[in-house]
Amino acid sequence: MGNISRFCRRSFFSVWMVTAALGLAPAGANAALFNNGTADSVATVGSGGDYASLAAAATAFNGVAGGINANWEIRILGNLTEAANLSFANTVAAGKTVTIRPAPATTPTITFTQTADNTGPSGHLVIGSLHTAYTMFKMDGFTIDGSNTPGGSTRDLTITNSSASYTGSRLIMVVGDSDGVTVKNLNLINNNTNAGSSAYCVNFRLRVSSAPDNGLIQNNYLIAQGSAVGQGIFFDGSTATAAVGIVGTTIRDNLILARARGIFLTYVGNITIRDNRIRMNMTGGGTDCTGILLQPGTRRHRSRRSSTATASNRCRPQTQRQGSTRSASGLRTRPPPEGRLFTACTTTSSAASTMWGRRRPSRSAAA
Repeated sequence: MGNISRFCRRSFFSVWMVTAALGLAPAGANAALFNNGTADSVATVGSGGDYASLAAAATAFNGVAGGINANWEIRILGNLTEAANLSFANTVAAGKTVTIRPAPATTPTITFTQTADNTGPSGHLVIGSLHTAYTMFKMDGFTIDGSNTPGGSTRDLTITNSSASYTGSRLIMVVGDSDGVTVKNLNLINNNTNAGSSAYCVNFRLRVSSAPDNGLIQNNYLIAQGSAVGQGIFFDGSTATAAVGIVGTTIRDNLILARARGIFLTYVGNITIRDNRIRMNMTGGGTDCTGILLQPGTRRHRSRRSSTATASNRCRPQTQRQGSTRSASGLRTRPPPEGRLFTACTTTSSAASTMWGRRRPSRSAAA
């Protein structure tokens, strides 16, 4: 028995060393199934991993009694086809983070194929609520980082859906009181072809009086050109409560290719939009073509600057209006926002390029 025990221990140690060498377990972390322990851990998803699919991983994550009490890294080992939408929704202890990222040296693609809308918040990958019902959880610090190198800036992870007619199509939905959520270094491709249902790559949404504040959307390549309502980023902070909105988020260094709107914000405050490259191509006359659209309720925050500051964005809206009266705009506010709006948005257009609201002068140049 002693020899068998020593052999098993040596075998386990050898497997662990090989796993660590392959980058499947980071230094200082335990390879484990989701649990409520306090040891920093990693879970792998894909062929040969801890979970066969991201949906299976999410179900296990959501089912942990007592919540998540450690830092967790969810590593994608290879391409995944997800037949059903999914959500990460559990209580995460203060100061702890959950990160989805590709395993080292991999460039995986996650493809969603469900075309029907959820019974809870819309979206293929929902953060902060169950997708089957509006059951909210505080998921502060949740991160989706597409770089396969910690601290890197390469876009190695792609999240997309199949080319089909979707209802309520959002690749990533962040909803409710989940603050400090980060979406970075991703290729996000929304192939929705349904012209009657808006399609977004990223959607932050307020729920009742709970908003996902202080987020970061950075260095992503967002494509939403499958239908006339394709849009890159949408912040839905609309509410009847004037004191509530989405605040403190930064949108920067993204490349956005869309049809209707590149960045669309409603009821926001203290938002920074800078150094994005936005190209719009509205081939029909169905809607206005706008690089950055600020809707009613954009609020002035209590600082020396305006509630929304945009700088060094390059917008190139193009429209083939086919006889309609629709317009192409680089930056548009309707109506002008409360308080001051600081902008430095370079715009070009093959049709009309009109700026609304109080603004600094805009230069005309190619994007």
